[in-house]
Amino acid sequence: MADFKEFYYPSQEVVDKATVKSYDELYAESIKYRERFWEKEAQLLEWYKPWDQVLDDSNHPFYKWFVGGKTNIIHNAIDRHLKTANRNKLALIWEGEPGDLHTFS
Repeated sequence: MADFKEFYYPSQEVVDKATVKSYDELYAESIKYRERFWEKEAQLLEWYKPWDQVLDDSNHPFYKWFVGGKTNIIHNAIDRHLKTANRNKLALIWEGEPGDLHTFS
């Protein structure tokens, strides 16, 4: 296995446009305020029915998240974007070993 010793950091322009500005701060928030953090993240998705309870931890270790809520992950991953300007945006660029490029949209 290669021993990598160099780190390449993104430019300030990339950081400024990033959704996550500081991973460490976001992670700390997710640990300290677990339910509030995930409720806020879940509100970024489209739900057919909102949840009644963010976390049911009454049956440890069998936790239930977003109890009573109804959503569709495929709708959130793909279908909802078909209604926006992103509908024709390139989804993925893959470069193989010999340098051949494949695009998927």
